[in-house]
Amino acid sequence: MCGGTLIHPKYVLTAAHCAVSVGGSLPSAVRLGDTDLNSAHDDHLAQQINIRKIIRHPLHRFARSYHDIALIELETEAPLSAAVFPACLWREDFVPNEPLRITGFGELEEAGGHSPTLQQGQVQLMDEVVCRTKLRANRKIPDGLLDSQFCASHETMDTCQGDSGGPIELRRVDLYDQEHPVVVGVTSFGTPCTNGSTGVYTKISSYIDWIEDETKENFSYLNSVQVDEVIVHPRYEPGNPTNDIALLKLSMYLKPNSTLKPICLEDTDTSQYPTYSFVFRSKLQSNIGNLRYSYHTKGVRRSFESCDDNVEESQICANNSLTILPGICQIDTGGPILSERIPQTAIPYLEGISGIQKEGCGGKLLGTNIEPHIKWIESVILKMQLEDVLIFTN
Repeated sequence: MCGGTLIHPKYVLTAAHCAVSVGGSLPSAVRLGDTDLNSAHDDHLAQQINIRKIIRHPLHRFARSYHDIALIELETEAPLSAAVFPACLWREDFVPNEPLRITGFGELEEAGGHSPTLQQGQVQLMDEVVCRTKLRANRKIPDGLLDSQFCASHETMDTCQGDSGGPIELRRVDLYDQEHPVVVGVTSFGTPCTNGSTGVYTKISSYIDWIEDETKENFSYLNSVQVDEVIVHPRYEPGNPTNDIALLKLSMYLKPNSTLKPICLEDTDTSQYPTYSFVFRSKLQSNIGNLRYSYHTKGVRRSFESCDDNVEESQICANNSLTILPGICQIDTGGPILSERIPQTAIPYLEGISGIQKEGCGGKLLGTNIEPHIKWIESVILKMQLEDVLIFTN
C-alpha cells in the first residue's frame, strides 16, 4: 500500500516505486477522503476510483531511488467536496526551514503493520550536509543524494513503510485568510523507522515542468497561464476606442471547474434591460493587516444622454451616479461588462469589454459592445481549431 496526493480532479501524485507489480498486477484503484479504513463512519465521504494509468518519471529506475515520482491518472474525475479537494504544489526552489507535516497509513513502528487510521506528524527540514553524512552513497543512491531530494526528521516522528508516495507539506494562507495545504515533497525512502530516523523526499519543485507537461494542466498558485498570442481586432487604431477588442490565445487549455467556467456572449437586443453589471475591484484590509482586492459586480443604469455625441453604437456608455470614496475602487481595463438579463440566468452573459475609465469607478463608464464583433471572434476561434486539429478527408 502507498499514499498519494490529489493535485487535480483527474490526477494523484505519488512515488514512482509504488508502481511496482505485486502478485503480477499493478495498483488498480485509489481511495480518497477515507481517514479510517476499519470503520464505516466516514465512508459517505470516501471515494474509490479506478486507475486509468500510472505515469512514472522517465528517468526513474526501480533499482535506484532517484526521480521517485509518478502521476496516477484516474478513470473519472473525483467530485470535489469538503473531504476531497486538490492540494497546491510548492513551486519554489527551496524547501522552507519550518515544521513540515507528514501523513499516511504506514507502520507505526518497524514491521508493526499498517495503521488503519490516517496518521500525521511534524518533521523538520534537515541540513543537506548532515543528511548526506547520514545517508552515504549505496546501491540505491550510488551518486549520493541529488538536489531534487531533501531530508527531514524528528526525535520521535517519521514516515515509515506504507507511507511511500504520501505528501510532506506546509500550510499557507491566501489573501482571504483561507488556509491551503501545499505539497513540497513526496515520501520516497529513509533510514529504519526508529526514534530520530531520517526520511528522504522527492522535491516537488524540481518536477513541476514534467507534471504540467504530462497533465497539460497549470499548477500556478494563481491559476495563471502563459499567453501564446494576442489577436487584436484588424480595424483597431491605438487611441481610438472603436473596435477596442482583442483575443488571447493561451498556451494551455484551462479545464472548467466549480470556480472557472466560460462565459456566454450576449447576441440579443439588451436595450430592454435597464442595467449593465460592471466588475469593480475594491481595496480591502484583511484581519491580518495585509492589503487585498475584492472583486464584485454592481449594476449601473444604461445611459445615453450623459454620453458624448461621438460614442458609437458599437460602444457601451453608462453613468455611475453613486459618489464613491476616491482610490478605493477601480475597473480593470479589458474586464467584463455583464448583461443584466430579466429574468436572471444562472450563466453570465458578456455584453461588453471595459475600456479605459478616466474617472475610476465614478462618473461615466465606457466599453466595447461584444455583439458587433461576434462573427470576428468566431472566425478567429474556428481558424485556431482548424490549425490545431488534423482532419482526414477523401
